[in-house]
Amino acid sequence: MDFRRHWKTILLGAIALAVLAQVVRPSLTNPPLSAEPHWDSPRTRELVVGACFDCHSNRVHYPWYSQVAPVRWWIWHHVTEGREHLNFSEPDSDLDVDDLVDAIRSGEMPTPDYRWMHPRSRLSRAQQDTLVLGLIRTFEPDGDSSLAAAPVDTLFLPTR
Repeated sequence: MDFRRHWKTILLGAIALAVLAQVVRPSLTNPPLSAEPHWDSPRTRELVVGACFDCHSNRVHYPWYSQVAPVRWWIWHHVTEGREHLNFSEPDSDLDVDDLVDAIRSGEMPTPDYRWMHPRSRLSRAQQDTLVLGLIRTFEPDGDSSLAAAPVDTLFLPTR
């Protein structure tokens, strides 16, 4: 009997925590748009929107499951951290094209969990090449990036 009472207490405690988790809800918002980069092409923008905007812009699409804790907290954390590192909707966002290209090339961005949940973010090698070149042309139009002069086939050599 004592064993059953402990399980009931644990189960009731878990249910209470689940209900409380639904009450404590971080705000999932989209701040007003300040600006958007002058993309070098519509294709670059299309690739950035599909692979980056949901964490790195003020145009985040929040799926239905973002309303359920603890997924809501996890998404809030990803978006908050993503916007802190880079926000395509903020003209003053600190952007280092070389770091951005390295993150794409290494597979660090988009993150594996994001790619798993968002098929549009799973870029082929050709799409990655197009995205990288488009980002370089958009943000380093004068060729200031150390990668601007690199041939496309060397942009995705494995890093050590």
